[in-house]
Amino acid sequence: FLAERAEKCNSRVLALASERVAADPFGKVKKMIKDLISKLMQESTAETEHKGWCDTEVTTNTQTRDQKTEAVEELTAQKEDLTALIAQLTQDIEDLTAAVKELDAAMADATSERTASKE
Repeated sequence: FLAERAEKCNSRVLALASERVAADPFGKVKKMIKDLISKLMQESTAETEHKGWCDTEVTTNTQTRDQKTEAVEELTAQKEDLTALIAQLTQDIEDLTAAVKELDAAMADATSERTASKE
């Protein structure tokens, strides 16, 4: 089409444009495809790097969560043990307080008997 118009108009510029288009009609398309492939490769690399970072963070967070969960379980067990110990010691204190009262009463009785026997 351009070559016909160049001949009809005797246009040297149109003839040169016609030759350039005929020589490499898909050059621009090829360049666009190469640019697109390059861009997709860059995006793929960026996504791979981001996925690696995410995987690292997930692993780190999982390990941290597991450690914290284990610590909570240990502290909960320790709390339960100490609560049981407190209950046992409280009972021991009550028992010993009762024994002291009994001893005080027995001592008071013994003292009063001695006092009565001296008279």
